Amino acid sequence: MKQSQKHLVLVRLKRGRTITPMEAFQEYHITRLAAIIHSLRHEDKYVVEKETVTTGKVGHPYARYKLNKLKSVLQRKFKGL
Repeated sequence: MKQSQKHLVLVRLKRGRTITPMEAFQEYHITRLAAIIHSLRHEDKYVVEKETVTTGKVGHPYARYKLNKLKSVLQRKFKGL
């Protein structure tokens, strides 16, 4: 069974790894990582944090996402209260 793009990203984040748009494209052929992160935040109630990183000679900023596990567990547990 083929896994969804959202599932692939969520598994990676749950393992404590970060993900950037370039990594998402290179490893999973995902071109709209921000849309998947939006879905995880708003539909599934995960707390995904964004860090803006600037590197290299030119210094173009890009996003790096990570899962805040503690906040995600608390938010998902108490969302019905």
